[in-house]
Amino acid sequence: MLNIKEINKIKDMYYEKHYSVTFISRSMKISKSTLYKYLKSYNFSPGITIKHNSKNKSLPYKDIVVSYLEEDRKHHHKQRLTARRAYNRLKEEFSDFDASLSAFTLFFRELKQEVFQLHNGYLPLSHSAGECQMDLGECRYVLGGRILHGSNLSILEC
Repeated sequence: MLNIKEINKIKDMYYEKHYSVTFISRSMKISKSTLYKYLKSYNFSPGITIKHNSKNKSLPYKDIVVSYLEEDRKHHHKQRLTARRAYNRLKEEFSDFDASLSAFTLFFRELKQEVFQLHNGYLPLSHSAGECQMDLGECRYVLGGRILHGSNLSILEC
């Protein structure tokens, strides 16, 4: 299919500059039948697709997925549950779960944005010359084979 720029060029060459169809087809390296098709047509926009409102098969499992995500808040952001892992977990736990992975991924993404929406804030770090800046944070570390939670203090000098 030709793009709009090429279609406009064809119409300009034919209607404005009065070039022959043979000349246009040779210069643009397209067949005459294709050229006639574009000269006769008026509307080049794609047809309107109608989206069917089908019931999401993952909807009955919403509370369970939300509980997975709430549990996930305790983990580091790099170790959180992915849509595929949540999908596989539901498949294992419930034999009647028959949603497709792609539909579940969209469902999971929307739920994840809702659950984690309130905790995505941050403050930008900026300081003037001659000043330093301190920032408090949380971290996890392993000491003696146990996972411990702690706080850290970062000092940024200029």
